[in-house]
Amino acid sequence: MTRPNAAYLELLGKNGLYGLGYDRALSDRWGVGAAAAWFTVESEEVLSVSPYVNLYPVAGRRWALALQAGAQVVHVKVPSRIVGWSGASATGVAGQVSAGFEYRGPVLCRFLLSGVLGRGGARPWAGLALGTAF
Repeated sequence: MTRPNAAYLELLGKNGLYGLGYDRALSDRWGVGAAAAWFTVESEEVLSVSPYVNLYPVAGRRWALALQAGAQVVHVKVPSRIVGWSGASATGVAGQVSAGFEYRGPVLCRFLLSGVLGRGGARPWAGLALGTAF
């Protein structure tokens, strides 16, 4: 692969509303990567990290069918506003599988339909990644 590295901003992707990611193609068919996001929701602090493996079963020179599988680790912290209480936090793990299309030229563009599988059940999701490949 002529551009094995990619850095991207993911919108509505693995980590919710947005995330930053990096991946590396190990061959024409396989790669590894991770995306992460940190945000606050009504004073709750959320950190989400999603490592994954890429498989490209059908690939042209710049376009490919992209399949991904990996974990999603989410840590939520609720800071205390009450004297004497330290707050609360929890960490959870889920699995993700995704399928979609990727264009990898000087610009990276990837659209994925995903399924998130965890203790709360299964949910569909979709995301768009835009960035650079080098």
